[in-house]
Amino acid sequence: MSKLSTFNEHFQKTLTLRNELVPVGKTLENIISSNVLINDEKRSEDYKKAKDLIDSYHRIFIEKSLSKVDIAWDDLASCLTKKEPEDFDKKNKYQEEINKLQNEKRKKIAGIFKKFSFGVFYDDKGKEAKIKFDDLFKTGLFKYVLPNFLKNEEDKKVVRGFYEFTSYFTGFHENRKNLYTSDPLPTAVAYRIVNDNFPKFISNQKIFRAWKDNVPHFVEIAKTKLSEAGISDLDIESKFELSNFNSCLNQTGIDSYNVLRGQLNDLISHICQKDKNLCDQLRKIRSLKMVPLYKQILSDKDS
Repeated sequence: MSKLSTFNEHFQKTLTLRNELVPVGKTLENIISSNVLINDEKRSEDYKKAKDLIDSYHRIFIEKSLSKVDIAWDDLASCLTKKEPEDFDKKNKYQEEINKLQNEKRKKIAGIFKKFSFGVFYDDKGKEAKIKFDDLFKTGLFKYVLPNFLKNEEDKKVVRGFYEFTSYFTGFHENRKNLYTSDPLPTAVAYRIVNDNFPKFISNQKIFRAWKDNVPHFVEIAKTKLSEAGISDLDIESKFELSNFNSCLNQTGIDSYNVLRGQLNDLISHICQKDKNLCDQLRKIRSLKMVPLYKQILSDKDS
């Protein structure tokens, strides 16, 4: 046995070898004359632009597909509003029931995406075809879908540059597919709706009821204030009904809900400044302020 073998794996040392391949002679001349480096640099820049353009399409696809949804939320709401058991086994069973219902709702939302058809395109033969969910991740996205969707000619030119290089986007497409999964992933749209925003909606619903119960004529006062602010939709109570959560799934609905929530928060804060007893009572039942719904995944303002 070599004497050096006794030192094997006794002393850890990491070495990084740096080698540079420098083109010379005809190789360098050919690279320069063919504009390989320039083309690669341009394609790298266009790749970033293309990803943004694809995301803009995903964003609108999500917005449109969630604009008219009819999901029953009663069972999940009932489960979430139950008092959590103290017994360990019962607590586990309670959580399993919540997980089961949340999984069902996420699957329904994921199913909506897969069934949704967002416009049409024309193939190479001029034949009209509906844009389907799978087209968001195939070559047709560059050849048919995006060119029909984009208005700016420069943007279309960027997309056309990848007709023969769609493999660049394999990893990106896989990442974007996760947006539409029913799996419990925090980066998925269904998770944002079911696991993040629905519990917030239920919590705000409870707070709104507390305001109605503890503040005389609260709804009438709120309508007056909103009307003075130039808001025409004064059907406040319906906005906190369970069925209205279906209107809070896409970014437009979330924004609308959050604006109303903010205005009502300001109103109750103003009322509490003049009534310490009311303030103490609402604080006691944790009903001083409603929380905002999270922005939808991939939203321009998503944080």
